[in-house]
Amino acid sequence: MTDQPALSDLDLDAWIDGTTGMTTVARIAQRGDLLDDRQRLEDELRLAKRVRAEDRGIDYRGPEQIQSELDNINRQFYESMLVVTMQDRTADHRRKIRDEATKELGLDAKADPGRYHMTLTLVEIADSIIKVETADGREIPMGAEGFGWQRLEKIRERCGESSLMELADRYREMTSSAPAVQAPLSRSSSST
Repeated sequence: MTDQPALSDLDLDAWIDGTTGMTTVARIAQRGDLLDDRQRLEDELRLAKRVRAEDRGIDYRGPEQIQSELDNINRQFYESMLVVTMQDRTADHRRKIRDEATKELGLDAKADPGRYHMTLTLVEIADSIIKVETADGREIPMGAEGFGWQRLEKIRERCGESSLMELADRYREMTSSAPAVQAPLSRSSSST
């Protein structure tokens, strides 16, 4: 006996009405400068753990002190993050916003291909952003215009392309591949 309704009991229209677009989450770190400090402290901690008691000098920074500094850096890095939720749009919707942006911004693929592709990528990604939160879960209001591609451009200009890499990767994954979810095994489908 299965606990799923018979197929004849399934209201296909109600099922479709309950569907939602695929979503994904990415993080944007404000304090990318802390990554270098973090790496330095991780290296120092590895070395400090190898130092024998008899080899320690007066100015020896023990693993506990280094770990405390590393924890502080990790906390600062974490607190500087924004968690961005993106939702997939249809290919027609993406094409429409790209066309609108091309006209509105006077973009020309032949005259300036770099600006054309970068701006339209940011326009598409910004349009997909449906929620922005702090790392501890406080939602940040985006305003009537949404997140806006200009904000992404400002982040890219100040912090470099790597600051938006996770965002771009997750967006590309979400819009180009079906989700891979392992379905639980059903007793009724078992061969035993």
